[in-house]
Amino acid sequence: VGFFLSQSLVCGTGLALAWYPAQIGIVMWFKEINRPSVGAGLFGFFLGFWPMTFSWWGSVLVVHYDIPISFYITAAVIFLISLPSIFLFRTPAELPLPLEGLGQPLLVEVEGLGQSEGNDASDMEEQQFAESNETAASPLLTRSQFNRHPQSYIQFFVWIFTVIPGFAIKFTISPLMSSVFGASVKLQSTASYIFLFFYATSRLFTGLVVGRVKLRTVVMTSTIVSFLCFFFVGSVVLKGLTSVGWMWGFIATNVAIASSLGMEKVLISLVSLENWGVNNMPRMAARGVFALTVAAFIGPLFVWLGLSYPGNIYLDSTLNSMQQKAELEQSVGIALLILGVFGCTGFLGHWLFVKPHKPSKTRTHSEFHE
Repeated sequence: VGFFLSQSLVCGTGLALAWYPAQIGIVMWFKEINRPSVGAGLFGFFLGFWPMTFSWWGSVLVVHYDIPISFYITAAVIFLISLPSIFLFRTPAELPLPLEGLGQPLLVEVEGLGQSEGNDASDMEEQQFAESNETAASPLLTRSQFNRHPQSYIQFFVWIFTVIPGFAIKFTISPLMSSVFGASVKLQSTASYIFLFFYATSRLFTGLVVGRVKLRTVVMTSTIVSFLCFFFVGSVVLKGLTSVGWMWGFIATNVAIASSLGMEKVLISLVSLENWGVNNMPRMAARGVFALTVAAFIGPLFVWLGLSYPGNIYLDSTLNSMQQKAELEQSVGIALLILGVFGCTGFLGHWLFVKPHKPSKTRTHSEFHE
Protein backbone atom coordinates (compact mmCIF):
# COMPACT_ATOMS: atom_id res chain seq x y z
CA VAL A 1 0.00 0.00 0.00
CA GLY A 2 2.81 2.39 0.89
CA PHE A 3 4.48 1.71 -2.44
CA PHE A 4 1.34 2.50 -4.44
CA LEU A 5 0.63 5.63 -2.41
CA SER A 6 4.16 6.93 -2.89
CA GLN A 7 4.12 6.11 -6.61
CA SER A 8 0.73 7.81 -7.00
CA LEU A 9 2.05 10.92 -5.27
CA VAL A 10 5.17 11.20 -7.40
CA CYS A 11 4.13 9.65 -10.72
CA GLY A 12 0.33 9.62 -10.74
CA THR A 13 -2.20 6.85 -10.23
CA GLY A 14 -1.94 5.56 -13.80
CA LEU A 15 1.72 4.67 -13.49
CA ALA A 16 1.38 3.39 -9.93
CA LEU A 17 -1.53 1.05 -10.70
CA ALA A 18 -0.57 -0.08 -14.20
CA TRP A 19 3.19 -0.16 -14.59
CA TYR A 20 4.45 -2.18 -11.62
CA PRO A 21 1.75 -4.92 -11.50
CA ALA A 22 2.01 -5.44 -15.27
CA GLN A 23 5.79 -5.64 -15.18
CA ILE A 24 5.88 -8.16 -12.33
CA GLY A 25 3.07 -10.20 -13.87
CA ILE A 26 4.77 -10.45 -17.26
CA VAL A 27 8.13 -11.37 -15.74
CA MET A 28 6.43 -14.09 -13.67
CA TRP A 29 4.56 -15.44 -16.69
CA PHE A 30 7.68 -15.65 -18.81
CA LYS A 31 9.51 -17.21 -15.89
CA GLU A 32 7.23 -20.23 -16.35
CA ILE A 33 8.99 -20.93 -19.64
CA ASN A 34 12.37 -19.80 -18.30
CA ARG A 35 12.38 -16.58 -20.30
CA PRO A 36 11.84 -13.84 -17.69
CA SER A 37 14.26 -11.54 -19.48
CA VAL A 38 12.22 -11.70 -22.68
CA GLY A 39 9.09 -10.70 -20.78
CA ALA A 40 10.86 -7.79 -19.11
CA GLY A 41 12.42 -6.70 -22.40
CA LEU A 42 9.19 -6.81 -24.39
CA PHE A 43 7.28 -4.95 -21.69
CA GLY A 44 10.00 -2.31 -21.43
CA PHE A 45 10.22 -1.89 -25.21
CA PHE A 46 6.52 -1.28 -25.72
CA LEU A 47 6.43 0.95 -22.66
CA GLY A 48 9.22 3.04 -24.18
CA PHE A 49 7.77 2.94 -27.70
CA TRP A 50 5.03 5.44 -26.88
CA PRO A 51 7.26 8.22 -25.49
CA MET A 52 9.54 7.75 -28.51
CA THR A 53 6.62 8.09 -30.92
CA PHE A 54 4.95 11.03 -29.25
CA SER A 55 8.18 12.96 -28.67
CA TRP A 56 8.02 13.68 -32.42
CA TRP A 57 4.27 13.43 -32.87
CA GLY A 58 3.58 15.82 -30.00
CA SER A 59 5.68 18.66 -31.42
CA VAL A 60 3.95 18.29 -34.81
CA LEU A 61 0.50 18.40 -33.21
CA VAL A 62 1.33 21.48 -31.17
CA VAL A 63 2.46 23.30 -34.32
CA HIS A 64 -0.80 22.56 -36.19
CA TYR A 65 -3.19 22.63 -33.21
CA ASP A 66 -3.16 24.21 -29.78
CA ILE A 67 -1.89 22.27 -26.79
CA PRO A 68 -5.28 21.08 -25.34
CA ILE A 69 -6.39 19.72 -28.74
CA SER A 70 -3.10 17.87 -29.15
CA PHE A 71 -3.73 16.09 -25.84
CA TYR A 72 -7.22 15.03 -26.93
CA ILE A 73 -5.93 13.67 -30.25
CA THR A 74 -3.16 11.76 -28.52
CA ALA A 75 -5.59 10.23 -25.99
CA ALA A 76 -7.93 9.15 -28.80
CA VAL A 77 -5.13 7.49 -30.75
CA ILE A 78 -3.86 5.60 -27.70
CA PHE A 79 -7.40 4.45 -26.83
CA LEU A 80 -8.08 3.12 -30.35
CA ILE A 81 -4.75 1.33 -30.65
CA SER A 82 -5.16 -0.24 -27.21
CA LEU A 83 -8.56 -1.81 -28.01
CA PRO A 84 -7.26 -4.87 -29.95
CA SER A 85 -5.14 -5.94 -26.98
CA ILE A 86 -8.32 -6.71 -25.04
CA PHE A 87 -9.10 -9.51 -27.51
CA LEU A 88 -5.53 -10.64 -28.21
CA PHE A 89 -4.41 -10.88 -24.59
CA ARG A 90 -3.26 -14.39 -23.59
CA THR A 91 -1.28 -15.86 -20.71
CA PRO A 92 1.65 -18.22 -21.39
CA ALA A 93 -0.44 -21.18 -20.24
CA GLU A 94 -3.03 -20.39 -22.91
CA LEU A 95 -0.55 -19.70 -25.67
CA PRO A 96 2.88 -21.14 -24.75
CA LEU A 97 5.92 -19.74 -26.49
CA PRO A 98 8.23 -21.98 -28.54
CA LEU A 99 11.65 -22.61 -27.09
CA GLU A 100 14.47 -21.82 -29.47
CA GLY A 101 15.98 -24.96 -30.92
CA LEU A 102 12.86 -27.13 -30.49
CA GLY A 103 10.49 -27.99 -33.30
CA GLN A 104 7.32 -27.72 -31.25
CA PRO A 105 5.86 -25.36 -28.65
CA LEU A 106 7.08 -25.85 -25.12
CA LEU A 107 4.25 -26.30 -22.66
CA VAL A 108 4.55 -24.92 -19.17
CA GLU A 109 5.99 -27.34 -16.61
CA VAL A 110 7.16 -29.85 -19.23
CA GLU A 111 9.69 -32.23 -17.73
CA GLY A 112 13.20 -31.87 -19.13
CA LEU A 113 12.91 -28.16 -19.81
CA GLY A 114 15.91 -26.76 -21.63
CA GLN A 115 17.53 -30.17 -22.31
CA SER A 116 18.40 -29.68 -25.94
CA GLU A 117 21.64 -29.96 -27.78
CA GLY A 118 22.88 -26.66 -29.05
CA ASN A 119 25.65 -24.16 -29.12
CA ASP A 120 27.52 -22.53 -26.27
CA ALA A 121 24.80 -19.89 -25.90
CA SER A 122 22.19 -22.58 -25.28
CA ASP A 123 24.44 -24.25 -22.71
CA MET A 124 24.86 -20.96 -20.90
CA GLU A 125 21.10 -20.42 -20.92
CA GLU A 126 20.52 -23.87 -19.44
CA GLN A 127 23.07 -23.21 -16.71
CA GLN A 128 21.46 -19.88 -15.81
CA PHE A 129 18.00 -21.45 -15.90
CA ALA A 130 19.19 -24.12 -13.47
CA GLU A 131 20.55 -21.42 -11.18
CA SER A 132 17.29 -19.51 -11.40
CA ASN A 133 15.36 -22.64 -10.52
CA GLU A 134 17.47 -22.93 -7.37
CA THR A 135 16.61 -19.38 -6.37
CA ALA A 136 12.97 -20.02 -7.22
CA ALA A 137 12.76 -22.21 -4.13
CA SER A 138 13.87 -19.36 -1.87
CA PRO A 139 11.40 -19.25 1.04
CA LEU A 140 8.96 -16.36 1.30
CA LEU A 141 10.12 -13.74 3.79
CA THR A 142 7.73 -11.87 6.00
CA ARG A 143 7.65 -8.10 5.62
CA SER A 144 9.64 -7.61 8.82
CA GLN A 145 12.22 -10.19 7.76
CA PHE A 146 12.64 -8.52 4.40
CA ASN A 147 12.96 -5.07 5.96
CA ARG A 148 15.59 -6.32 8.40
CA HIS A 149 17.77 -7.64 5.60
CA PRO A 150 20.62 -5.18 4.81
CA GLN A 151 20.57 -6.11 1.11
CA SER A 152 17.03 -4.72 0.72
CA TYR A 153 18.40 -1.25 1.54
CA ILE A 154 21.76 -1.67 -0.16
CA GLN A 155 20.15 -2.60 -3.45
CA PHE A 156 17.59 0.20 -3.14
CA PHE A 157 20.25 2.90 -2.81
CA VAL A 158 22.54 1.29 -5.39
CA TRP A 159 19.74 1.47 -7.96
CA ILE A 160 19.11 5.13 -7.11
CA PHE A 161 22.76 6.03 -7.76
CA THR A 162 22.78 3.86 -10.87
CA VAL A 163 19.89 5.53 -12.71
CA ILE A 164 20.11 9.13 -11.45
CA PRO A 165 22.47 10.21 -14.29
CA GLY A 166 20.33 8.76 -17.06
CA PHE A 167 17.14 10.38 -15.80
CA ALA A 168 18.97 13.69 -15.39
CA ILE A 169 19.71 13.80 -19.13
CA LYS A 170 16.40 12.26 -20.22
CA PHE A 171 14.34 15.11 -18.78
CA THR A 172 16.71 17.99 -19.62
CA ILE A 173 17.94 17.33 -23.16
CA SER A 174 16.20 20.36 -24.68
CA PRO A 175 17.32 23.03 -22.16
CA LEU A 176 20.87 21.64 -22.19
CA MET A 177 21.13 21.70 -25.96
CA SER A 178 19.56 25.14 -26.20
CA SER A 179 21.52 26.91 -23.48
CA VAL A 180 24.89 25.18 -23.85
CA PHE A 181 25.09 24.29 -27.54
CA GLY A 182 22.62 26.80 -29.03
CA ALA A 183 20.58 24.08 -30.78
CA SER A 184 17.42 24.93 -32.69
CA VAL A 185 14.00 23.68 -31.57
CA LYS A 186 13.94 21.16 -34.43
CA LEU A 187 17.34 19.79 -33.49
CA GLN A 188 16.30 19.57 -29.84
CA SER A 189 13.24 17.55 -30.87
CA THR A 190 15.38 15.29 -33.05
CA ALA A 191 17.86 14.68 -30.23
CA SER A 192 15.01 13.84 -27.87
CA TYR A 193 13.61 11.36 -30.40
CA ILE A 194 17.02 9.71 -30.86
CA PHE A 195 17.41 9.39 -27.09
CA LEU A 196 13.98 7.80 -26.63
CA PHE A 197 14.46 5.48 -29.64
CA PHE A 198 17.55 3.88 -28.12
CA TYR A 199 15.96 4.08 -24.67
CA ALA A 200 13.17 1.81 -25.96
CA THR A 201 15.12 -0.54 -28.23
CA SER A 202 17.85 -1.17 -25.65
CA ARG A 203 15.21 -2.71 -23.36
CA LEU A 204 14.23 -5.23 -26.03
CA PHE A 205 17.91 -5.91 -26.73
CA THR A 206 18.53 -6.54 -23.04
CA GLY A 207 15.61 -8.97 -22.81
CA LEU A 208 16.97 -11.00 -25.71
CA VAL A 209 20.60 -10.93 -24.57
CA VAL A 210 20.20 -11.88 -20.90
CA GLY A 211 20.38 -15.66 -20.77
CA ARG A 212 22.89 -15.80 -23.59
CA VAL A 213 25.16 -13.45 -21.67
CA LYS A 214 25.49 -13.60 -17.89
CA LEU A 215 23.20 -11.21 -16.08
CA ARG A 216 26.03 -9.76 -14.00
CA THR A 217 28.03 -9.02 -17.17
CA VAL A 218 25.11 -7.05 -18.63
CA VAL A 219 24.62 -5.14 -15.35
CA MET A 220 28.28 -4.16 -15.06
CA THR A 221 28.49 -3.17 -18.73
CA SER A 222 25.45 -0.89 -18.60
CA THR A 223 26.55 0.81 -15.38
CA ILE A 224 30.15 1.46 -16.44
CA VAL A 225 29.08 2.92 -19.80
CA SER A 226 26.79 5.40 -18.07
CA PHE A 227 29.27 7.07 -15.73
CA LEU A 228 32.07 7.13 -18.33
CA CYS A 229 29.75 9.03 -20.68
CA PHE A 230 29.01 11.62 -18.01
CA PHE A 231 32.69 12.10 -17.20
CA PHE A 232 33.30 12.65 -20.92
CA VAL A 233 30.40 15.07 -21.49
CA GLY A 234 31.09 16.98 -18.28
CA SER A 235 34.75 17.45 -19.23
CA VAL A 236 33.80 18.62 -22.73
CA VAL A 237 31.33 21.24 -21.46
CA LEU A 238 33.69 22.35 -18.67
CA LYS A 239 36.39 23.10 -21.26
CA GLY A 240 33.96 25.18 -23.33
CA LEU A 241 33.87 22.80 -26.30
CA THR A 242 30.36 23.66 -27.47
CA SER A 243 30.75 24.01 -31.24
CA VAL A 244 28.47 22.23 -33.72
CA GLY A 245 30.79 19.23 -33.96
CA TRP A 246 30.88 18.79 -30.20
CA MET A 247 27.10 19.17 -30.09
CA TRP A 248 26.76 16.13 -32.35
CA GLY A 249 29.23 14.37 -30.09
CA PHE A 250 26.89 15.17 -27.20
CA ILE A 251 23.98 13.66 -29.14
CA ALA A 252 26.03 10.53 -29.92
CA THR A 253 26.99 10.18 -26.26
CA ASN A 254 23.32 10.45 -25.35
CA VAL A 255 22.74 7.29 -27.41
CA ALA A 256 24.98 5.37 -25.01
CA ILE A 257 23.38 7.03 -21.97
CA ALA A 258 19.87 6.24 -23.22
CA SER A 259 20.80 2.62 -23.97
CA SER A 260 22.34 2.25 -20.52
CA LEU A 261 19.27 3.69 -18.78
CA GLY A 262 16.91 1.49 -20.79
CA MET A 263 18.94 -1.61 -19.93
CA GLU A 264 18.99 -0.74 -16.24
CA LYS A 265 15.21 -0.36 -16.07
CA VAL A 266 14.81 -3.89 -17.42
CA LEU A 267 17.56 -5.27 -15.20
CA ILE A 268 15.89 -4.20 -11.95
CA SER A 269 13.28 -6.97 -12.06
CA LEU A 270 15.77 -9.54 -13.38
CA VAL A 271 18.38 -8.80 -10.71
CA SER A 272 15.65 -8.93 -8.06
CA LEU A 273 14.55 -12.32 -9.39
CA GLU A 274 18.08 -13.72 -9.40
CA ASN A 275 19.05 -12.35 -5.98
CA TRP A 276 15.81 -12.96 -4.08
CA GLY A 277 14.02 -15.79 -5.88
CA VAL A 278 10.47 -15.91 -7.21
CA ASN A 279 8.81 -15.63 -3.81
CA ASN A 280 10.56 -12.44 -2.73
CA MET A 281 11.14 -10.87 -6.13
CA PRO A 282 7.98 -8.68 -6.08
CA ARG A 283 9.05 -6.97 -2.84
CA MET A 284 12.56 -6.18 -4.03
CA ALA A 285 11.34 -5.19 -7.50
CA ALA A 286 8.84 -2.81 -5.89
CA ARG A 287 11.67 -1.21 -3.95
CA GLY A 288 13.70 -1.02 -7.16
CA VAL A 289 10.86 0.64 -9.04
CA PHE A 290 10.51 3.16 -6.24
CA ALA A 291 14.25 3.79 -6.54
CA LEU A 292 13.59 4.70 -10.18
CA THR A 293 10.95 7.17 -9.07
CA VAL A 294 13.28 8.82 -6.56
CA ALA A 295 16.08 9.00 -9.12
CA ALA A 296 13.77 10.46 -11.78
CA PHE A 297 12.80 13.19 -9.31
CA ILE A 298 16.31 13.99 -8.04
CA GLY A 299 18.39 13.58 -11.21
CA PRO A 300 17.04 16.50 -13.28
CA LEU A 301 17.43 18.83 -10.29
CA PHE A 302 21.22 18.66 -10.62
CA VAL A 303 21.09 19.74 -14.25
CA TRP A 304 18.68 22.55 -13.47
CA LEU A 305 20.92 23.65 -10.60
CA GLY A 306 23.80 23.75 -13.06
CA LEU A 307 21.73 25.79 -15.52
CA SER A 308 20.48 28.25 -12.88
CA TYR A 309 23.52 28.56 -10.61
CA PRO A 310 25.15 31.45 -12.56
CA GLY A 311 22.05 33.53 -11.97
CA ASN A 312 20.14 35.38 -14.67
CA ILE A 313 20.95 33.08 -17.61
CA TYR A 314 18.82 32.71 -20.75
CA LEU A 315 18.07 29.26 -22.08
CA ASP A 316 18.51 30.77 -25.55
CA SER A 317 22.31 30.91 -25.72
CA THR A 318 22.30 33.78 -28.24
CA LEU A 319 20.98 36.14 -25.53
CA ASN A 320 23.85 35.49 -23.13
CA SER A 321 27.10 37.45 -23.00
CA MET A 322 30.48 35.71 -23.30
CA GLN A 323 30.96 35.90 -19.53
CA GLN A 324 27.51 34.45 -18.87
CA LYS A 325 28.16 31.64 -21.34
CA ALA A 326 31.49 30.80 -19.68
CA GLU A 327 29.86 30.72 -16.23
CA LEU A 328 27.06 28.54 -17.56
CA GLU A 329 29.48 26.06 -19.14
CA GLN A 330 31.42 25.80 -15.89
CA SER A 331 28.38 25.18 -13.69
CA VAL A 332 26.77 22.71 -16.13
CA GLY A 333 30.06 20.86 -16.60
CA ILE A 334 30.46 20.47 -12.83
CA ALA A 335 26.85 19.25 -12.53
CA LEU A 336 27.46 16.59 -15.21
CA LEU A 337 30.66 15.46 -13.50
CA ILE A 338 28.77 15.12 -10.19
CA LEU A 339 26.22 12.96 -11.98
CA GLY A 340 29.12 10.88 -13.28
CA VAL A 341 30.27 10.37 -9.69
CA PHE A 342 26.76 9.17 -8.80
CA GLY A 343 26.86 6.70 -11.70
CA CYS A 344 30.31 5.50 -10.63
CA THR A 345 28.95 4.95 -7.11
CA GLY A 346 26.18 2.80 -8.57
CA PHE A 347 28.72 0.78 -10.57
CA LEU A 348 30.86 0.18 -7.48
CA GLY A 349 27.74 -0.72 -5.51
CA HIS A 350 26.80 -3.45 -7.98
CA TRP A 351 30.37 -4.68 -8.13
CA LEU A 352 31.18 -4.75 -4.42
CA PHE A 353 28.03 -4.68 -2.32
CA VAL A 354 25.03 -6.20 -4.13
CA LYS A 355 24.81 -9.85 -3.06
CA PRO A 356 22.17 -12.58 -3.47
CA HIS A 357 19.85 -13.16 -0.54
CA LYS A 358 20.77 -16.30 1.35
CA PRO A 359 17.93 -17.92 3.33
CA SER A 360 18.62 -17.94 7.05
CA LYS A 361 17.62 -20.53 9.60
CA THR A 362 14.90 -18.29 10.99
CA ARG A 363 11.30 -19.24 10.42
CA THR A 364 9.86 -17.90 7.19
CA HIS A 365 6.41 -16.65 6.33
CA SER A 366 5.42 -19.97 4.74
CA GLU A 367 6.55 -21.89 7.82
CA PHE A 368 4.31 -19.81 10.06
CA HIS A 369 1.28 -21.12 8.16
CA GLU A 370 2.20 -24.78 8.22
